[in-house]
Amino acid sequence: MSINAQYDVKDPLEYVSKEYLPWMKGLISVDLRSRGYSESKISMLIGVTQPSVNYYLRRERQAYLRRLEAIGLTNDAISEQERRLIDALQNPTAEGTTRLLLTLLDVLSSGMLCTHHKKVDNLPQDCDACMRLFGTGSAAARSSILVELNEAIDRLEQSENFPKLIPEVYTNFVAAAKDARTEKDIAGIAGRIVKLRGRAKAMNRAEFGASRHLASVLLKIKSKFPYILSIMNVCYNEGVDRSLSKLGWRIVRASMDNSRNIEADPVVSAIQEAISKLPSEPDAIIHTGGYGLEPATYILGRSPSEVCEKALQLADTYIRY
Repeated sequence: MSINAQYDVKDPLEYVSKEYLPWMKGLISVDLRSRGYSESKISMLIGVTQPSVNYYLRRERQAYLRRLEAIGLTNDAISEQERRLIDALQNPTAEGTTRLLLTLLDVLSSGMLCTHHKKVDNLPQDCDACMRLFGTGSAAARSSILVELNEAIDRLEQSENFPKLIPEVYTNFVAAAKDARTEKDIAGIAGRIVKLRGRAKAMNRAEFGASRHLASVLLKIKSKFPYILSIMNVCYNEGVDRSLSKLGWRIVRASMDNSRNIEADPVVSAIQEAISKLPSEPDAIIHTGGYGLEPATYILGRSPSEVCEKALQLADTYIRY
């Protein structure tokens, strides 16, 4: 870049070290102190001097949360990052260092810090270097996914019939970037969609990395059917079953009994087994449940708007049964 260019090259790692880490270390200090850690122990753990820890502890916990939120992080993201950082710092091995670095890279690749970073360092508004380097997809593509997913969620919230499909475990609704490889490349709703006064209500706006279970399900489905980029879970019962038949959807059933793979999430394993021999993508996958697991219907689509339309069709048919 020439010296006459409008923008300067700024190091995102330096930005993290100045604008993110001091406030996260302060939050960690306050939380560890509340667990009974001494100032000297905290000092050794987070790699700062004891006077620095003492300085951190002069602020209230809310001050650190407000600052981290101001630079773009959600409450759920802050909690998850703090947990991962503490786990990494308490593991004084090469693995712990790896976890620490991966957490910081995930912070950058999430895109949450981009708006604040562009503002304080005068970066071009279309900069997506961290997401391209450390994650997948472009900032524009991710922004488009969030817009479409949030618009679909708004439609669900306006529906009088959709809340009848929300299961006991609530509903999540996710969408993936075309080149998604990990859960952080999939947008979802932290806290899910719940029933509130008879209406559907999303607890948060869509964000990347907000779902684990449904993101894992989508990644497995996408590996078999690359054009499936969005999925939603709703309830399953006899009325839903009759409605699915009435609509003429292509259905596949996943059962715990038929799963041969051993994974941390047995539902993901069962779904992977159920779709393994399908010649084309289904409209929905029914998981029949199991001990401690509620049966579920997973609605599939090539975009959030397609999944939303299917969900509304199913809801309108369901109320007749």
